[in-house]
Amino acid sequence: MRLNAANLALLLVSSLAVPAMGQTASGAPPSPTAAPEITAAMPRAERVRLLKARTWEATAVRAEGEMHVDGHLDEPAWQTAPPIGDFWQRERNEGIPATERTEVRVLFDDTNLYVGFWCFDRSPELVRARAIFRDEAGGSDDLVAIMLDAYHDRRSAIQFVSNANGLM
Repeated sequence: MRLNAANLALLLVSSLAVPAMGQTASGAPPSPTAAPEITAAMPRAERVRLLKARTWEATAVRAEGEMHVDGHLDEPAWQTAPPIGDFWQRERNEGIPATERTEVRVLFDDTNLYVGFWCFDRSPELVRARAIFRDEAGGSDDLVAIMLDAYHDRRSAIQFVSNANGLM
């Protein structure tokens, strides 16, 4: 299936935050031969080196039934996709496991790719979402982002970013 930016639906649950980066289909390390355990006690350079050596895989499932791009991830199809949940921090504490749980699920149909984020936070009242205008920098906001390497050349990925206001 060939996709372009016009075919992507980035869905966001608007009142929750996202901590980090990375992905696996099962939420567990991708294989028994995965990199050794990464801890905060390791030097940053070592944590980053170990993460770069790992591989992750996300599985997209065909969406059955009608999908609504409305910010509510309540269609039954979402429950059929395996959750991605092995996320790692990128800002402030790069290479340390995420402090808050986030799950991502990926669906597709004949014309669209759907990416749904479930972003859990122990203190949702502290979620930062200041940017309210399209293309406004959200440097201090809590964000979700995906990158699609549509040409599979590891150089020209398209990045989609959103905050809890649903903007970016």
